[in-house]
Amino acid sequence: MKLQTKQYSESYRRVIIDNPPMNRFDQEMSDEFQAILTKLEADDAVKVVVFESANPNFFIAPAEAEIDLNGGPVGMTPLSNLLKRMDHSQFLTVGMLRGHACGVGSEFLLGLDVRFASREKAILSQIDLGTEFSNIKGGFERLCSLVGRARALEIILGSEDLDAEMAERLGLINRSISDEKLDEFVERFALNISNFDRNYIGLIKQITSDQLNLTDVAGSNQTQNNFFQTSKWSEIQEQIATPIEREIHVRSDWELVLGEQLRPDYIL
Repeated sequence: MKLQTKQYSESYRRVIIDNPPMNRFDQEMSDEFQAILTKLEADDAVKVVVFESANPNFFIAPAEAEIDLNGGPVGMTPLSNLLKRMDHSQFLTVGMLRGHACGVGSEFLLGLDVRFASREKAILSQIDLGTEFSNIKGGFERLCSLVGRARALEIILGSEDLDAEMAERLGLINRSISDEKLDEFVERFALNISNFDRNYIGLIKQITSDQLNLTDVAGSNQTQNNFFQTSKWSEIQEQIATPIEREIHVRSDWELVLGEQLRPDYIL
């Protein structure tokens, strides 16, 4: 099992991500996310779900090369479908970030309703241009809705790792909080949310999503096609593949500076 669910109360759950050594997003994790979400959707008592990592250095790392990224019946990848389902859920999804959220990890985090991060330990890298950047408006459209077009372009094309304070300043996370107080803050926030009526939570989510057009599937499918086509750019692939063919099962310093490798002046 790569994911563990803890029930703190009838209405408050936590999902702990634990896939050593780096919480790589693999097929098993993808399938477990879908299964857990199905159970949460079926439980009318659930009002708030917190996602966190058991690994202090990684929230979720980029996807395994072997993962199925083919579109499903409605043209969505498994990750896209997962984030869309969470968009439409009647409970609030909360991300608690320690360590590195890169690639799919950043995309998953940005797909949650709200996000809080350790000021000292959190890092975000959204450098998926030409890789698994998803079709959902949790990809480029969601990024634009969070930070605006200009900053979205800076984040994607600049390919820089962002610490918690910068992520907060850009609007990628709700707040950066000192690490020693992060658990206490998220716990208090989740307990407060768990006291609201479930239908009210769902209504507020729907209203805010409608304001940002996050429910438009047709436009997001076009984004998927555009980004998947860019995966054929050999220059980008060569940069992402180094060094030593991305030893994807072994933690290395390379994983911690993923964004820097897309820079023209990067030196191995």
